[in-house]
Amino acid sequence: MAMSSKKLNTRAVRMIGAVLLLAGGLTVVVRLRTASAAPGAPDDSGDMVTAISYPSEKSQPPFFAPGIIDSIKVKEGDRVKKGDLLMTEDKAIEADELEALRIESESTKTVEYAEADHAAKAAELDHMQRAADKGVVNPSELAEAIANEKTTAVRIDLAKEETEKAKFETQKQSDKVARMELHSPIDGIVETINLHLGSGVDPSKPDGACVIVNNDPLWVEMRLPSGQAAGLHLQQHLDVRYGPNDPWRQGTIIYSNPVVDAASDTQVVRLELANPDQKPSGLHMTVRLPANVAALNVSH
Repeated sequence: MAMSSKKLNTRAVRMIGAVLLLAGGLTVVVRLRTASAAPGAPDDSGDMVTAISYPSEKSQPPFFAPGIIDSIKVKEGDRVKKGDLLMTEDKAIEADELEALRIESESTKTVEYAEADHAAKAAELDHMQRAADKGVVNPSELAEAIANEKTTAVRIDLAKEETEKAKFETQKQSDKVARMELHSPIDGIVETINLHLGSGVDPSKPDGACVIVNNDPLWVEMRLPSGQAAGLHLQQHLDVRYGPNDPWRQGTIIYSNPVVDAASDTQVVRLELANPDQKPSGLHMTVRLPANVAALNVSH
């Protein structure tokens, strides 16, 4: 009877321990060990944690003014380089206005006319002054000649200002026309296209004209108990893989969230992982923690 009671007590302790472990509500980490590893292969000791891959860059470039889509140069799934033309708005009217402004800004006729008029009025004033010196000109005629010379001199300055203003308006219109072409802001892959030929553009919509993602490198994010996260450091290398039959790859820690989630006492840690074969993002991955980090308490 005493032996049976001891067995019951032992079983009860084990059950209580299991309940406490499950009630902890913290990230569950599976410890895997192998008896041996091939020479040069990563050691499979240490704890494995689940992570998710994300694009390292994601852009939703917008048009900046309302318009009508005139051409789409890419399709979903296309690889693009930074600066590649993606799509354009119909810019015929704006281009015509730009050409008119360019002609006006490059014209010298207005300034030349003002300078010629001033030269004529200056010559007339000179004639009047010489005549006044001889006493054969009415003072009011001389005053009028002086006023005309000054007025035409001012008109030269006004003509030059109008030319500079036309150049400014030309550049402004040129920028407007340029913004009617949408270029890729990053290297990446076209994930989605949100507009189609002939559709209207609403710059206020947050989705952008399209979505471009860069999956090389990938970002791999995992949520760890804060105690384990504290045992890692920036630029530390960790082993990462997609599935149990896939080879281990090496990721580098580039970010640790400075704010711990108080409810779960966990912290996001992000790795950067080279992805030359362009595997898609959004996949579940496995990250192997060093044994010394895995052994840390799950909370401070």
